[in-house]
Amino acid sequence: MAPPAYPFQSLGIITVTTAGTPVPMSTASLVVRGVTLSALKAKGTANSGANIYVQDAQGKVLFVIPKGTNFVPPLQNPQIAQTIDLSTLWIDADTSGDGLLVTAQL
Repeated sequence: MAPPAYPFQSLGIITVTTAGTPVPMSTASLVVRGVTLSALKAKGTANSGANIYVQDAQGKVLFVIPKGTNFVPPLQNPQIAQTIDLSTLWIDADTSGDGLLVTAQL
């Protein structure tokens, strides 16, 4: 018997190689029902005073996530089915090498 299918998929860790240079959350269109973002610090860097930023394609900051915390972006109306295309979101950081562990709800 196959194991049960879970509605979650880890996209792994998305790393900001160079602070100030945003990277896409997904390089191809990936439509999901929700996402959990866990802000991670680069090895050997301090955890305080630095953040991870989630931006739209125009560079507008949508969310600021302190390192060492988890964040679930709110849905505007949980009464109706909504989706997020992760290719429209970008990640930036105060410190090179920081990133996000991204878990998508399919």
